[in-house]
Amino acid sequence: MSKRSDNWPTQQPIDITELATFGEQFPARLMQLGFRLMQVMDEAGRDQYRYVIPPICDVPAGKLLMCNDKQHEPQASDDDLPQVDIDVQAFQIGRYPVTVAEYACAVQAGMVDEPQANDSITWQGQLHHLDRPVVCVTWH
Repeated sequence: MSKRSDNWPTQQPIDITELATFGEQFPARLMQLGFRLMQVMDEAGRDQYRYVIPPICDVPAGKLLMCNDKQHEPQASDDDLPQVDIDVQAFQIGRYPVTVAEYACAVQAGMVDEPQANDSITWQGQLHHLDRPVVCVTWH
């Protein structure tokens, strides 16, 4: 599914969040939540691609209890046992689900394909709601 090109411009990204919000190209709601819209241009000043920087939060290092517990998960099977503690390093994660705006940037940059239509949900329909979570995508 990935279509990454190795010919990425080396120009500094420019924060165009406020300008794009004013021009109604980026939802004010996303700006208010802390999302930033960045633009990269080539040496001639042509728009190469845009990307969204989401607000993130830190998750401290700690232990993760792996597998289900029949006491808390009645559907847990015997295959889910034994439970195991796993050490997890600190990491950062997006505060919100991936938005249509974020995914649209990845589509425009050629990094991913448009999501497949599902029942009445189409990619063109999703593009009318940039501040909503993207749907009809897989973890791939």
